[in-house]
Amino acid sequence: MEIELRPLRHSDSESLAVYFQQLSEKTRSRFAPHPFDEATAQFICEHLSLPQIIIIAAYPPGTIVGYTILQEGWMPGDKERYYQYGVPVNGSGIWSMAPSVADSWQGKGIGPAMFQYALKYLQWFEAEKLVLWGGVQSDNIPAVKFYQHLGFEPKGSFYYNGKENMDMILSLKYNHYL
Repeated sequence: MEIELRPLRHSDSESLAVYFQQLSEKTRSRFAPHPFDEATAQFICEHLSLPQIIIIAAYPPGTIVGYTILQEGWMPGDKERYYQYGVPVNGSGIWSMAPSVADSWQGKGIGPAMFQYALKYLQWFEAEKLVLWGGVQSDNIPAVKFYQHLGFEPKGSFYYNGKENMDMILSLKYNHYL
């Protein structure tokens, strides 16, 4: 299996829309920083800019099998929760991450590959901490274990749409993946 890891391009709008349409309802329910429709795919591709970085994994060319959104800073709800957990929220070096992998590609190494690729970008920006954007659903045991394996630490939990979510953060200064 050979995949291409690269930043999203303006020309990826149609492929990203197809990716969104092929996600199962279960996967959609676990990832929700934005709607999964053609208009959102088009908006994302038309408004690409740093420091927001979107990385995709593609195979075969023209097909998206996963992507990761990296956004500098805290997302508003996340910042408030981490403050309540006692995590320092002021200062720079904080990035938020929202990864997604197509159902048929989960468990096949796409997530770790995208994470490694994302870490290379984060080094350029001297990122110090990486936060899971909106946390991870506590009942998504494979994802929780995946993030713990990468070095993310749970900081607390909250409920969203009736589901418990775990807030997790990764210190990049001492991460063994760097």
